[in-house]
Amino acid sequence: WQEGVEDLGQLTEEQLWSHLGFKDAIPFFQEFTDPDAIIKPWSKEGVAWLANPESRHEPLRPRWHQLVGILRMLQRAFTGELVLLMDGIGIGKTFQVIGFIACLAYYHAFFETHKKLPGSF
Repeated sequence: WQEGVEDLGQLTEEQLWSHLGFKDAIPFFQEFTDPDAIIKPWSKEGVAWLANPESRHEPLRPRWHQLVGILRMLQRAFTGELVLLMDGIGIGKTFQVIGFIACLAYYHAFFETHKKLPGSF
């Protein structure tokens, strides 16, 4: 049994972002999150709270292993291969899948304008 990402294991977070074609954020994601998970970001109050520089919000960024997962899913999707996400509970599979879909949506719009894909694609 292999992890399926052994060839990506030595990449830094910066290199992963470069492969994806982004600086340090996934497109279409909100910029900040509530570390206590009390605020509903889609509510009027939540939007105001997240926009307030005085609130205790934190940047919403994927962790290294989530970036690797998103990159691998994109690589496999573009070559027509299947993907199976398997790891422990709370590792971030949902975040990875949403990130994958956001990347595909961004790549589609980018390709329409530039006739090429960003990053290593």
